[in-house]
Amino acid sequence: MDGISLKDKKVLVTGANGHLGAALVRQLISVKVQELHVIVHKQDHSLQGLDVVRKYGSIEDQSFLEDVMKEIDIVFHLAAKISVNGDCGGLVQKINIDCVKNVAQAALKNHVSKFVHVSSIHAFNHLPQNEELTETRDKVASTHNAYDFSKARGEQVIKEMTLKGLPAVIVNPTGVIGPLDYYPSRMGAFFLMLKNKKLWALTSGGFDWVDNRDVSDGIIRAAKFGRVGESYILSGQYLSLKEL
Repeated sequence: MDGISLKDKKVLVTGANGHLGAALVRQLISVKVQELHVIVHKQDHSLQGLDVVRKYGSIEDQSFLEDVMKEIDIVFHLAAKISVNGDCGGLVQKINIDCVKNVAQAALKNHVSKFVHVSSIHAFNHLPQNEELTETRDKVASTHNAYDFSKARGEQVIKEMTLKGLPAVIVNPTGVIGPLDYYPSRMGAFFLMLKNKKLWALTSGGFDWVDNRDVSDGIIRAAKFGRVGESYILSGQYLSLKEL
């Protein structure tokens, strides 16, 4: 199974400046894609010194997206709003649902050859917890928190776009950790608090954690081998917070 070669492809990454995006961009450079484009909204600290084509704009701007995707072969959509504090004044829905549709529509209009949408394990209903969670598990409902539901709805948008001809696949990483965490992420902030002895105690329980470099490899494999309309969980291993 040879899959799609990325070496002769022009590639676009949204969310390239984030924790996962920074790792993916470096892996795409290492596999020598023909041309690597990244959308930069405000900051690009994690991209300094990298040989990428920067496109400055917003994924809220449909005309900008359609212009950026001219002659692009493969799109990796990573841009998202992570929140544990509700909808953040509508921003979670806007970025994780409405802007997903914007990016997907622009990709469809420009006839990209593959579209990889990065969702989250949180799009799945985690109950019952005593059963294996696979890609066939139901998605969360509107009664769940805003972020989880937004990721589920974002996936629904992508599924609907595949019916219109978008060659899209979805990946669902678990708890992402690893290097290149410039800002930092929620887990990066947790590690810094541990390092600086600012946590008085750890709670019980844990999660499935995966390195962002392994996730990036899975994302690239999804582009090369993933079947249109399918979802792929990208997991690592379960660790308690103490083990982590």
